[in-house]
Amino acid sequence: MENFGRREFIKSILWSFPISVGLATKALASKGRVFIELPPFPIQNFYLKGERKGGRILIVGGIHGNEPGGYKAADILRSVKVRKGELFIVPRINFVSILADKRGYNGDMNRKFQKISKSDPDYSR
Repeated sequence: MENFGRREFIKSILWSFPISVGLATKALASKGRVFIELPPFPIQNFYLKGERKGGRILIVGGIHGNEPGGYKAADILRSVKVRKGELFIVPRINFVSILADKRGYNGDMNRKFQKISKSDPDYSR
């Protein structure tokens, strides 16, 4: 039996990587590292509604790009059947870090929940 969550994840990677690289606006070499500024990437989200009213659950995966268990688990949950309540799933919230396989491309995301500087690259207006 085919794993549809895995297939959708692979399709999204294959679809977005060439576009992201092709549309990169700036690449700078500094101290042996390459920095690529990517265009804004729309955040994928999924909404599953149960047959009956109930509670709401929000699942966010991919905060840390080097922890594949989070975004893979969120992908698997996209195929569950919700009997009661609502389920909101955001499988890859920090997509650039996932592509780079880094905890946080512009720093550790755990340190940015309480306060984030307006000059931080992860700050969105």
